[in-house]
Amino acid sequence: MSGEPLLLRARFHGMMPIIRKRQVTLSLSTTISVLAMGLVLLGVDASRAEEPVPVPEPAPRVEAEAAAETPVPKPRPEIDEPASDDASEADSADTADPMDDTGEDNQSNSAPSDAGKAEKGKDADAAKSEPKAEDRKVEVSPPEPVDSACVAELARLGTVFKPLDEIGGEGGCGIAHPFEISGFSGGIELKPAAKLDCATALALAEWVEAELKPAAQIAIETLSEDDKPGRKSVAAIRQASSYICRPRNSQTGAKLSEHGKGRAIDIAGFTLADGTGVTVTPREDDHTIAGALQAAVRKGACLHFTTVLGPGADSFHSDHIHLDLAERRGGYRICQ
Repeated sequence: MSGEPLLLRARFHGMMPIIRKRQVTLSLSTTISVLAMGLVLLGVDASRAEEPVPVPEPAPRVEAEAAAETPVPKPRPEIDEPASDDASEADSADTADPMDDTGEDNQSNSAPSDAGKAEKGKDADAAKSEPKAEDRKVEVSPPEPVDSACVAELARLGTVFKPLDEIGGEGGCGIAHPFEISGFSGGIELKPAAKLDCATALALAEWVEAELKPAAQIAIETLSEDDKPGRKSVAAIRQASSYICRPRNSQTGAKLSEHGKGRAIDIAGFTLADGTGVTVTPREDDHTIAGALQAAVRKGACLHFTTVLGPGADSFHSDHIHLDLAERRGGYRICQ
């Protein structure tokens, strides 16, 4: 029994060198196989690397083709400009340098440049043949003729007036057919004389006849018999402003006032036949004849004018009654 283990051990120890030798042999063979495989792969990659890589052909240059073609310049539209402007443009085109920065002739741009020069030269010649702007006659439409019916009505009402030459102005100011109004029927004076268009002068004359005279006559009737001046009730009307080229309320940036068109007048007061003066002023609590007269003629003016502004309307009209014929949509009127 004891001899068998010893025998087995001897056999085991005898086989160990063989086993170890086989392991070494296997390890070497495995390593050699891996190296061989790597060399094969390297050879394949090297062969692939030696193959020529195709180079894509360059795309045709659009710019070169576009430059090769000779563009035909489009005809320029005729513009009414001073010949000097067109000529200066043609001169600048003629002096253009056909050489590039290197001093070499730019062949790709020579054809368009020559064509452009020829076309601009034609334009310059055509421009020179045209008359200059200052030589051309500017057609100005004549002003509308004066309203003969309006003038006839002014005369019928006994208005003292005379026509004036056209008044011009900037920014829309002016009167095509102005009239100087200096008085009304019955010897009533307008101080100072006013410059108005016919329509405004007629509205003023109608207001004097229909509103001012009757109201002043009633005011005179309140006087004692000794103070009554006879048939004449109003001696004069004092006005503060008629035609003047200015913005509304003389405020910078405001719209043009109706005064700038000769379609407005400011009434500052009246002088009765007995010398009594009635000055326009705030009279809300004034229960005198003067207060009643001012209120009557002010309200009556709303029947003849589209705008009536007086004391209490705003701070700009505290010392006069503004009357004008401003046109508004829907026939809207302002009566204050």
